[in-house]
Amino acid sequence: MVQAGSVNAWAHVQAKRTKKRVAESILDQPTVERKLCLGLKAEVAALRDSMIEIGRAKLSRYEGEKQEVKVQAEAYEKQYVRLNVHDDRRDIAEAAINITVAALGVAALTRRRWLVGLALTFAGVGLASGLAGFAGGDFRLPLSGNIPC
Repeated sequence: MVQAGSVNAWAHVQAKRTKKRVAESILDQPTVERKLCLGLKAEVAALRDSMIEIGRAKLSRYEGEKQEVKVQAEAYEKQYVRLNVHDDRRDIAEAAINITVAALGVAALTRRRWLVGLALTFAGVGLASGLAGFAGGDFRLPLSGNIPC
C-alpha cells in the first residue's frame, strides 16, 4: 500500500509539472501581446494584464502544490524503504523453510542423518529471519563480505 501511495504521489507531482508547463505556455501569448500591441484600448489592455496576473498566480500555485506533493511522495518512499527491510527478512524465512521441507523430504527418502542436520540448520535460519522480520529486528547471516540488503 505504501508503494502504491508513493507511485500515486509521484504521478501527482508529474501532473502538477504538466499543469505548470501548460500554464506557462498559455501565459506566453498575452506576454508577447503586451510587448507587441501597444495601441490597444485601455479595457483590452487591462483585460490582457489581468490574464497575465491570473496566469502568474496559477504558476506559483502549481509550484507550491508540486512541492507539497513532492514532500509527501518522498515520505512514502522513506516509509517503503523502512518497511521493505521486514519484507526481505520474511522472504529469506520463507526460502529457508522451503529448503528445510525439501531437505527433510530427501532425508526421509535417502535415510541420511546429516541431511536432517542440514535441514534443521535451514529451519533455524528461517525461524530467526522470520522472527526478525515480524519483530522488526535486523537479523543477518555472518558472511565474509558486506552484502547490501
